[in-house]
Amino acid sequence: MPNQAKPVPLIENRGLDLWSHRFRGFGFPAGKPEGVNLSGVVRSRLASGLLQVEDTKTEGYRFEAGFSGTPIWDEQLQGIIGIAVSIDSRRPETKAAFIIPVDLLFKAWPDLVSQVLPNSPYRGLETFQEEDADFFFGRHHAIDRLVAKVDRHPLVAVLGSSG
Repeated sequence: MPNQAKPVPLIENRGLDLWSHRFRGFGFPAGKPEGVNLSGVVRSRLASGLLQVEDTKTEGYRFEAGFSGTPIWDEQLQGIIGIAVSIDSRRPETKAAFIIPVDLLFKAWPDLVSQVLPNSPYRGLETFQEEDADFFFGRHHAIDRLVAKVDRHPLVAVLGSSG
């Protein structure tokens, strides 16, 4: 992977109101081997858990075969909110499509979470363990001072901000 390449942020959108967020996608419909762009707006989550998206423009490409599996980029959140999975083929005039949101992808494939989301240094109230050493750096001077005080005094209070 080139040095300047970065993973694309995946946005867990559970509980977020995405109504009218602009989105973009890229796919390969029939006759377009180089691919084409599409865009529109996000609507809302359905009872099935899928998100409805719509093409709201009069010109350009809309969802059709060849866009299945397309990552959907939310322009406001600056990340992928899901992948395109279906259209209502019985209603060709309909400009709506449905996407699997990221939180459902994580639920279906838990191993995906550790592959695409960075480990968080925030452990809540969990204790830090030796394997968390990568999160501690740049504190050698403060640690040395603390060790010296503990060596000289039977009781040392440590106060400060969390983290």
